[in-house]
Amino acid sequence: MKSTIYDVAQRSGVSVATVSRYLNRSSQVKAETVRNIEDAIATLDYSPRKKRATHRSMMIGVIAPTLNDSFSLEILEGIRAACGLHHYKLTVQPSYWNLHKEEEQLRIFKQQKLDAVIVVIGFCPLEMVKEIMTDTPVLFVCRDKNDWYPVLWSDNVIGGRLATNHLIQLGHSHIAHITGPDSSLDSNDRLTGYRQSLEASGMKIDNRLVVRGDFSLEGGYRAMKSLLKRGVKFSAVFIANDLSAFGAMRALNEHGLQVPSDISVVGFDDHAMCDYYIPKLTTIKQPLFDIGKHAYSTVLNLMREQPAESFNSTFELVVRNSTQRIEEH
Repeated sequence: MKSTIYDVAQRSGVSVATVSRYLNRSSQVKAETVRNIEDAIATLDYSPRKKRATHRSMMIGVIAPTLNDSFSLEILEGIRAACGLHHYKLTVQPSYWNLHKEEEQLRIFKQQKLDAVIVVIGFCPLEMVKEIMTDTPVLFVCRDKNDWYPVLWSDNVIGGRLATNHLIQLGHSHIAHITGPDSSLDSNDRLTGYRQSLEASGMKIDNRLVVRGDFSLEGGYRAMKSLLKRGVKFSAVFIANDLSAFGAMRALNEHGLQVPSDISVVGFDDHAMCDYYIPKLTTIKQPLFDIGKHAYSTVLNLMREQPAESFNSTFELVVRNSTQRIEEH
């Protein structure tokens, strides 16, 4: 498997930017650092990517789980908006949440000699990605950080805390949580944020109030039905995404419980339907469009073997009609 600039940086104990400066002779690098980089290059048998100025495809590939959900679409719109300012064209393909489809598309992109690839979420083992893509720059959006490829994403622990703190500030002390799937990094981070907020407020964590969902309407509906069957008291629920929240509110309604007079509900994502559902859903908005724009600028830097710029995303609590103070119950 061909070594990359990331391998050199990791082995020599410096940043990709420092290795890039050494290779391009663009600025002075300390003698000791030069020795470490040269040792790493020799050990790894690394050869810098040849410039392909006259052989560029001028195409950047994007793989997303689906092309019809609001989460993926908003990220893709951000990528497209940034791409429109440059001469590159995008080719966007779905993986349908399937590892084998993603692998197949990566191989197609490699055969097409695309200049770079952006993978939203991503399911293929990183070893497989490295074997397929070799020296083609790859950026992941929404995936665990790793030593091989850069990852762009926001800290969903903060978002989970923001949602739960809103309910605590409204006076709720029995707060349930419906998660996403076990495999979701976002869901696990939001669950961590939920638990951190309860602990910081001196509240006991009751695992009977945590139910596993799957980010879907039906999953939210089933999870709420399961929670209600447990017979555990709660006056509010934080749900890991808006689609699940819509399904959960239907289950509450069928059970004779009104939102927010009986149960306050907070979702996550700020889905387009939040303003049209009854009641309008209080939720956490994450800057998906900005994440998409930054993903494009980051992948351009990777193509130039330059370091990725830092990205500080912010979450926003959007208060609508699905939450109210506990005293009003």
